[in-house]
Amino acid sequence: MSGNPYQSPLAAPGFGEPNNLSTGTPHQHQYQFKPIRVLAICLVVCVAIVSIAAMMVSTMELTFEKMWPGFNDPYQEFATETAEMAAILMTGIALLSLIPGLAVMVLGPMFSYRSNANLRSLGVHNLEYTPGWCAGYWFIPIANLFRPYQATREVYV
Repeated sequence: MSGNPYQSPLAAPGFGEPNNLSTGTPHQHQYQFKPIRVLAICLVVCVAIVSIAAMMVSTMELTFEKMWPGFNDPYQEFATETAEMAAILMTGIALLSLIPGLAVMVLGPMFSYRSNANLRSLGVHNLEYTPGWCAGYWFIPIANLFRPYQATREVYV
């Protein structure tokens, strides 16, 4: 693609003019509008599951430490069989939240990409971030602390 990659395809010079004089085919949009409702619902559900599981494990850990002092000490053996079962329960909850946690790591960048691409397909001009960078910033250390927020803010402002 030539020109400014940050410019919306609808704002590109020569839009609507034939791009191939022999066939007379018009310019194609680089991005197509795709609904993101299902993606957003899946993302919200997965974040909720991970958050609830984290709160449950934290609450259980505090409670079990009160019931069995030294429960959190990795070098101390469990005082009772009940304490051992409690530790297994906490581990199970944490492991069950692993799958939605991995889904969040995939769905978050997908949602960022799709929301920016939808804006471009609708003809919004002069966006600072491309859809690829909206997704890519999630994986760059340090930048992933603020760039995904800035790209999302650009989409929703």
